[in-house]
Amino acid sequence: MKHFRHIKRDNKIKRSIRFFLFVTIVLQFSGCQYEGKGGQKGTQELASPNNLSAHLTFLASDHLGGRDTGTPEFEIAAQYMASQFQQLGLTPAGDNGSWFQNVPLIRSKVVFNSPKFILYDKNNNQILKLNYPDEFIVRGNPISSNNIIRAPIVFAGYGIVAPSFNHNDYDGLDVTGKIVAVLNGRPKFFPSEEGAHLAASKLDFAAKLGAVGMIVLSTPDNDRYESAKTRAYKQSYDRYNRMDKNGFVAHDPPYSPANPNIKGEALLSIESSRELFAAAGKNVQKVFDEINAGNIPAGFELNSQIQLSYKSLHENLSSPNIIAKLRGSDNRLAHESVVFSAHLDHVSPVIKNGVNLIRNGAIDNALGNAMMIEVARLFSIKKASRRSIIFISTTAEEKGLLGSSYFANHPTDSAGQIIANVNLDNSVLLYPFADVVAFGVEHSSIKKHVTGSVEMFDLTLSPDPVPEMAIFVRSDHYSFVKQGIPSVFLWPGFKSRDPELSGEKIFKKYFENDYHQPTDNIDLPINFDSAALLSNISYQVSKEIANDNDTPNWNSGDYFGDIFSKNK
Repeated sequence: MKHFRHIKRDNKIKRSIRFFLFVTIVLQFSGCQYEGKGGQKGTQELASPNNLSAHLTFLASDHLGGRDTGTPEFEIAAQYMASQFQQLGLTPAGDNGSWFQNVPLIRSKVVFNSPKFILYDKNNNQILKLNYPDEFIVRGNPISSNNIIRAPIVFAGYGIVAPSFNHNDYDGLDVTGKIVAVLNGRPKFFPSEEGAHLAASKLDFAAKLGAVGMIVLSTPDNDRYESAKTRAYKQSYDRYNRMDKNGFVAHDPPYSPANPNIKGEALLSIESSRELFAAAGKNVQKVFDEINAGNIPAGFELNSQIQLSYKSLHENLSSPNIIAKLRGSDNRLAHESVVFSAHLDHVSPVIKNGVNLIRNGAIDNALGNAMMIEVARLFSIKKASRRSIIFISTTAEEKGLLGSSYFANHPTDSAGQIIANVNLDNSVLLYPFADVVAFGVEHSSIKKHVTGSVEMFDLTLSPDPVPEMAIFVRSDHYSFVKQGIPSVFLWPGFKSRDPELSGEKIFKKYFENDYHQPTDNIDLPINFDSAALLSNISYQVSKEIANDNDTPNWNSGDYFGDIFSKNK
């Protein structure tokens, strides 16, 4: 593992450019041959493991410094993607005939030592004070520099309103002008993908009901605080030993996930949650016990007030989506497009023991972009698509799906009428997988294309193996779903064709040890045959959608179709 050397940025970029040119030349002379299990050579019908390895070598190299949004290194990665699309004969589909769509962003940063969390009783006596960031966490507010709120607090269960599931945590509660305290996660009886969406919508529910703030309580079975603190805080000390938290939103309000009606948010540890309830004369353990028993805890007033305050610094910047187009062969359908997406950005370096370590994001998501290039190559060779295919390498996915959200809300003119999205992200291709997980597949007619494509390669389709991770709302396909566009996110399943390797154990080990860590690099034992296989399946799914006489439709009565479809 290399650390950043103290050199001038200009020299670093020059070295990166020289490396970029070297890899490009290697790819040009390596050809596109693929040797399958039967030893057949010379065919261009399948994705090439060698090509995938070459693309990953560049995109996950130390020269790109982690490809963090808004950095010169991300811009180099963006130029690499554009050059590959150009080499394949695709046409630019960004702004003004370019390869790029600039996404205007605001970066917000919590001013260290500014966060304050104080609990007062109904007689205005201070009864609890929590310390930042050891006992609570806030994130930078991108739409306000000075956040200060003091209001009564109400416990509102999970903070979810879901008439479709006969569930309303706010039933009987008046939260107007108040701060709501809600449990992390969602009820276990919710379906995986619907539950993930509802859990991600808590701020909207609270704001619509008049709340002015939200406190999220970690629970023993869903300790979001410890996870966030471990991954985003414990290792994020800057040179002044501060724990400032960065946050991003898209600059234009329609694409911003921030809610102006919520004046303050905080995330509490389990122990802090216990202290908060105890100071207000309540016992949060009773709530935890109800959860463990499979019950839904009822809300109640905490008969106290919270004062939450913190300051945020703001910086305007922009970062590009990289967009290419392969025009469809059928003049009647070419104005319609299937969007194939993979996010290009990763996260910034991390300091460990005084050493600045690069987090290269090989699996998350340099590999996804390598596979997208291979899918684009297959389309460019076969030219077997009646509808147009839009390839988009997105920015700021790690900041809240901002690049894909901006494009989905504001597609470029070249994108045409978007009818579907196929997405690749964070594919843990460290073993020979024997099944495929397709998030979103149960909601639309895309399922027939996914099922047929998976079976073509003698694999099976499996349900979400980790519903507790809420993967459905954590990648770029979700931005298209919210625009009423049927979408699917393809992943390798947990079944392994090698009885000596457990896909589930390998997956969990990756997320425990390597996810968003310096160890997610090209030293991982990436199975490029498996990466080629997932590329082939992704190509087949996209081709089937693009060539179908009918456009994809939401299933009748589908939850997401009903709430997001523009055609209902």
